[in-house]
Amino acid sequence: MRDIDSGPIENALQEMDSQHRTDASSFHQLEQLRDEVLAAGASGTELVVERWPRADRQQLRQLILQYERESKHGKPPVASRKLFRLLKEMAELYGDAG
Repeated sequence: MRDIDSGPIENALQEMDSQHRTDASSFHQLEQLRDEVLAAGASGTELVVERWPRADRQQLRQLILQYERESKHGKPPVASRKLFRLLKEMAELYGDAG
């Protein structure tokens, strides 16, 4: 084992680490966008549509309203999770336009 070139292994590990950092950064950016959309209320729809014009406005509005109802009644944030999954799907389909 001492005579084996460790360069390819080190390169593969660095590439894996780089990909992990990129994925983590994208995840945090989507979390931040979700939080901004929910904080903006009904006008939060426009934040998403500016980024992805093909976004379904009606679905976004429904999730925002559902989130507001859940928050008001102290229920688990199901709509927040659904919104995050929707944003992630759009980023994967249309790319990160932001």
